[in-house]
Amino acid sequence: MSHLAGDADQAAVPAPYPSALSGPSFHVLPSDDPNARRLVIFFAAKDLSFDRFNFFQLGRELPEHRMFVNNGSNDWYQSGVPGLGADFTDCVAMLRAWQGALGAAEICTVGTSMGAYGAIQYGAALGARVLAFASESRLGMPHSRSARYYTASTPPVCPDLRPALTKGTADVTLFVGERDPVDLCAASELAAMQGVRAYSLVGCAHIVPTFLSRQSRLGPLLRAFVAGEALPDLPAMGRALEVPGYVAAVREAHEAAQAAEWPLAGTAARRALGLLPFGEAAEFLLGQALLRQGATADAVDLLARNALSQPPDDNEALLLLAAGLRRLGCLERAMQVYQRMLISDPGEHRALFGLSMIHEKQGNIAQAMALIARALRINPRHGAYRKRYKALRARR
Repeated sequence: MSHLAGDADQAAVPAPYPSALSGPSFHVLPSDDPNARRLVIFFAAKDLSFDRFNFFQLGRELPEHRMFVNNGSNDWYQSGVPGLGADFTDCVAMLRAWQGALGAAEICTVGTSMGAYGAIQYGAALGARVLAFASESRLGMPHSRSARYYTASTPPVCPDLRPALTKGTADVTLFVGERDPVDLCAASELAAMQGVRAYSLVGCAHIVPTFLSRQSRLGPLLRAFVAGEALPDLPAMGRALEVPGYVAAVREAHEAAQAAEWPLAGTAARRALGLLPFGEAAEFLLGQALLRQGATADAVDLLARNALSQPPDDNEALLLLAAGLRRLGCLERAMQVYQRMLISDPGEHRALFGLSMIHEKQGNIAQAMALIARALRINPRHGAYRKRYKALRARR
């Protein structure tokens, strides 16, 4: 991700280009290579302010023409890109104009999460080759990020990518993590469309580029994709999207878990594991269901196995594992899990809450109170934290 200063933003359009080279929500880097024949457009993910762009460091090293875009709000690119088009149609026309001005024979679009949705939507309209990570297939999917964070006040112009893919000629390569049930469901829907190849990665949650980058795989993958070469082998490649019925069972288990229907969640998760033994999403969901139903020892066995492949930015399995260990009386081991989480994410208030419970059980009320006070500073509106702080204070 990069931040760009905006001194010359919206300056006079330099010939022979159709717009300024840079604005708060876009930045264009024409290639110095006279043989450059591709325009690579990178779409930023959600929650990025203006002047910030994903893939900037890797993207600017490519020998092709590059454009970085960010619509500046969480509207999943449904309202165009400020400075390039006030709506989707105008923005597509501007991108076409840039393609012509740069002499690019081909367009590639790249994005992750919300940016992946934009990359596929615009890529379909532009006939592009698309590299997408963790895209939704349609806006407002149950328990999806767009259902939680979509901010536009007007209806989306492309609420479902599948009709857009049917009408367009995009060639889509999609990667998702096997730990994220919603991403798996979306990938399964998109994989049914012509021109889409979807792959799942073991040990990976929603933030796929970070997962690949930590393995030094993202750069080689991006460069090979843009060059139109065979993609490099990825050791983490999984089978979740290949096993018939697995994703459907995971979807059922996940929706039941969201509704706190734990027996149903457990049944569906067991069915999923029968289809794909050691499937990460199913392991997590079954461990969660068992823990909520009081089968703590069985839950800990599953969650401990599941946490072995847990990436540093996905704390859900570790939280459940620590809770299970705490209930079994394994306080020191639970404390180690919580502390491991805080090393990688000092703002993980749920780990502070768990540590507070352990210190209270050990009789260290002052430390328990200090920990819950830290959690409250991070999340001051959390009712359970306020209640716990008040109870501990009364015991002093």
